[in-house]
Parts: sequence; C-alpha cells; structure tokens
Amino acid sequence: MDYFADLAVKLSIFAILATSLNMSVGYTGLMSLSHAGFMGVGAYTFAILTTQSTNPPPGAEMFNLPYWPALLVAGLMGALAAILVSPILRLRGHFFVLATVTVQLTMVQVLLSWKWMTNGSLAIRDVPRPSFFGYVVGSPQEFLLFSVPVAIILILVIRQLVQSPYGRVLTTIRANPSVAESIGKNVGFVRLRVFATTAFMAGIAGGLFCSYVTVAAHTQFLVEFSTFILVMVVLGGSGRWVGSILGVLGYILISEGVRFIPGIPPTMVGGVRTMLFAGLLFLAMMYRPQGLIGRYKLE
Repeated sequence: MDYFADLAVKLSIFAILATSLNMSVGYTGLMSLSHAGFMGVGAYTFAILTTQSTNPPPGAEMFNLPYWPALLVAGLMGALAAILVSPILRLRGHFFVLATVTVQLTMVQVLLSWKWMTNGSLAIRDVPRPSFFGYVVGSPQEFLLFSVPVAIILILVIRQLVQSPYGRVLTTIRANPSVAESIGKNVGFVRLRVFATTAFMAGIAGGLFCSYVTVAAHTQFLVEFSTFILVMVVLGGSGRWVGSILGVLGYILISEGVRFIPGIPPTMVGGVRTMLFAGLLFLAMMYRPQGLIGRYKLE
C-alpha cells in the first residue's frame, strides 16, 4: 500500500507542476524550461523557514514558521523569482526557451552557492511534514490526504482561470498578440502575471515535495526535471488542463515501468528513463505535437 500511496502523492504534486506549466505553455505560448527552478526556490524557502534539523543553515536560525504560512511564502518566493527574471518575457520563440534554460541553470547554481542559507551541496535535511493538532503526518497514505486536497484546489483555480474571459485573453495572446493589443490588453503585463502565477504554484509544489521527502537538495531541481515536466504537458495535451493530468499519469507509469524491465541494472534506470522521455518528446513533437487531447500544436 505504501508503494501505491507514494505514487499517488507524487502524482498530486506533479499534477500541480504540469497543470501550471500548461497554463504558460499551452494557453499563453510561453515555452518554459525553468519550472523546476521555481519549484526549487519554493522547496528551499519552505525548508529554510520550517526546518529544525540537525544541520540547519546558519541563516535559518531566525525562522521556524508554522507549516501553512511557510508553504504560502514558498509560493510567493517562486513568484518573486519569476518577476525578477521577467525581462526574458520580451524574447520570443527559441530565444525565450534558451533564456528559460539559462534562468533554470542560474537558480540551481544560486541554491548551490548560497551555503550560508541553503547548506550548499549538503542539502537541508529533516524538513518537517505537516501536523494537525499535534499529530505529525507520517506514512504516504496520511500525506496523500493532505497533498491531494491542495492539488485539487490549485488545479480548480487554474481551471477557473483558463475557462474564464481571462483564459480567452490568454489564447488570443498565444494566437496573435497584435489582436490582443488592439482590444486594449497589455500583452506584456498579462504574460508577466501568467509567468508569476505558474511560478507561485511551482513554489507551492516545491514546498510540498521537500516536505514529503523531508529533504531539499539542488539535485532534485535540475533542468532535466524541467524537461520532464514539459514532457508531461506535451504527452497529455497542450492547452487542456485535463491533458496535463493524463500526461502526469503517463509519466509515472513509464517511469515506474522502466524499473521492472528485465536486464536493466538499478544504476542505469535513471539514464534509460531520461533517454526514453527524450525519445518520446521527439516523437510527440514530430507526429503528435498537440499531445493526446491537446488543443494546440507545440511550436
């Protein structure tokens, strides 16, 4: 049971990541490979604000916030990071994609280098799990009862946004920014709001994730994982929030399936998984760029 509960917890957290990225990629046309970086900012923020570990970063001694406020601040710090790098929103097409890769690499390097706050390569360990009236959530089954409602709330918020008149503005900007400007919409400001909103949700997902695994380490948030989140969006379908959830299901099934392929040593599972998803992304962009149930082709 713990195994399946563990998969379900990861599914709920990854669903937040994929659905929020789809709002950027699918609805607004902002192809970002920096989502794992914003997740990492949220994870480290949460860990710094809450940890009572045996190896707390020197800069964390002044904090010790309760769980829920720390999770909210984790999201806000993700959004703040997106706002700080928002000048890249002036770029278009492949130049924007390359800029987001640079942002991703820079954020990971900052997390690794700011040892006075993040412990550098030592990571932050013993990150607390949520507690209710003094009872600390322990098993994956118990954490599932916590992560799923948070994921449902955030996904419903995204659903409401993309199905509202605001969502139609986003799709108009994706199709033809000049038309959006002609009806009085500030395209640059709308893109900034979307970029910051998706980073906010990635930050919350990061806080949830590091709370679940009880450690925040820079290796969890590399550009490779940003690519995996994009694979989830592409496989499920760009421009449909349900497609993101299908993409997460496919990602988890394939990731776990690789572990049971005969003849693959455990040390090679990660490399085989990466090559497999790279191949799937290539095939999807060649033959099914809109994904399983997508509305738009990935460009």
